Amino acid sequence: MSELLSRHAEMRMRQRGVQNHLLTTLLTWGDVVVSVGGGDVSITVSRATVRELVASGLRSDWGEKLGRLAVVVTENGTVKTCAIMRQSGRGGRRYRRGV
Repeated sequence: MSELLSRHAEMRMRQRGVQNHLLTTLLTWGDVVVSVGGGDVSITVSRATVRELVASGLRSDWGEKLGRLAVVVTENGTVKTCAIMRQSGRGGRRYRRGV
């Protein structure tokens, strides 16, 4: 996994308490892909997918965190950074709507 992460992403994951299994789940099940400029895309998981994952056995607290997590991935597949979006307000809007 570390070969797919930039040093910046590793640092942000540690700071934000994002565990590797959540990142792997997000990259596997991420169904909302939004261009954020420069060839990079933001990947998130829709609410419907989170509900489906929780129903199939994912812990509900992990589901909540997964639903708020966004990762920015470069054209070559490297995870550039991760962010935990707030439920309301403007924070994280760029990762949901694009440039």
